[in-house]
Amino acid sequence: MSWSEAGEIAFIGPTGISVLSVADGTEEQFDFGSKRVRWPHWVPGERRLTFTDFTNWGSGSGVIGLLDVRSGERIDSLTVGFNSRVTSSGHLLWADKEGTLWAAPMDTDAGRLDGAPAAMLSDILVAPGREVRLTVAQSGDLAYVRADARTDLRLVVANEIGRAHV
Repeated sequence: MSWSEAGEIAFIGPTGISVLSVADGTEEQFDFGSKRVRWPHWVPGERRLTFTDFTNWGSGSGVIGLLDVRSGERIDSLTVGFNSRVTSSGHLLWADKEGTLWAAPMDTDAGRLDGAPAAMLSDILVAPGREVRLTVAQSGDLAYVRADARTDLRLVVANEIGRAHV
């Protein structure tokens, strides 16, 4: 689930992604048919959402896509991974099944990656269902749950160059 600054909540609905207007209660549904999608997140500018498609779950990972909520256009294959989001600096962040957090510059208008991916962190906890617990502030600071958190729960905050603060 993701809440935009404009007051729209994106969430997983019965057949895809739904967007609910808090102001008037209207809901728009984007049907993905048989695709299994999760984790919609608003892209800065609030016209698009990233999502993860788990239709081909056999690989143990998902495919990150982009949905334009104004036109309904979908780009179904930005990269392999899951639980993605776009930062205010225009970087797509995503995790892989080994617990590595990746980043790549993104052209959000064109809907494509605009540079090579780089590994940012390698100690993200990947919970059952391929869920990672992380959040990114407008400033670019990142908070996440570390892989060793099963026994040692601590909040870790990392800045945009990957320096971690506990």
